[in-house]
Amino acid sequence: MFSFIEILNNNLLFILILSSIFLFSTIFNIFSIYKFIIVKKKISPDYIKLQLWIINLVFTFVAIPYYILKELDFFKLRLFECKLFYSMTDFIMFVYNNLLILMAIDRYIFICTRISFSLKQTLISFYVITFIIASTSFTRLFQNDCSHAIISESNLISSYNYFIIIVISLNMISTFLIYLRILIFVYKKETKVKSHIEMKLLDFKQNLNKSENSLTAKKFETISSVQSAIKVFKKTKHWTILIIFIKV
Repeated sequence: MFSFIEILNNNLLFILILSSIFLFSTIFNIFSIYKFIIVKKKISPDYIKLQLWIINLVFTFVAIPYYILKELDFFKLRLFECKLFYSMTDFIMFVYNNLLILMAIDRYIFICTRISFSLKQTLISFYVITFIIASTSFTRLFQNDCSHAIISESNLISSYNYFIIIVISLNMISTFLIYLRILIFVYKKETKVKSHIEMKLLDFKQNLNKSENSLTAKKFETISSVQSAIKVFKKTKHWTILIIFIKV
């Protein structure tokens, strides 16, 4: 069995793995985009996922061939082209990570608030901000070489490397905290509704013991009340959160 280090050091094996990833990613993302197109009813997370699939395809056709060509020493005498592709992979990374946090924010607004917003306008603002941040990736063009090493690099490149770490870390932490907030919100809502239903059932049992004559009336009234509470809850956003949360 090959260790991970041995795989990285074995050029042919590494190229084979990258080629397999290229094939799998192409098939999966094209199929996902096609599935999105044929589905008539779509929600906002679906549109954000579409952006993610497109970005995945861009990464597949840009970054993976870049790493394969790099392993084949294609860029040995093409330093500018190598740094340009390096910059493009960083650019894609910024967009992808920002889309992940955008999806988390979209879910939070949809599930935990009653705020309505235009996804189209949101995406325009999102991409303007994202492209400004991602444009820093072209700092790679000022590297001394095309390696991932930061030793002997200029202060500009070193600062940029730290900038990447900070941005990605903030995105990951923010995304985690947003999803945690959603889970807490849904749990509290679910507990509140269950408590309401249990109280209705308890009232029914007490009324049943108090009056045998009004058994049928009380029974139907209580059951109807419980069913109404359940129906009302099913019509809210909180009932569909589990399906949406798992689906997306």
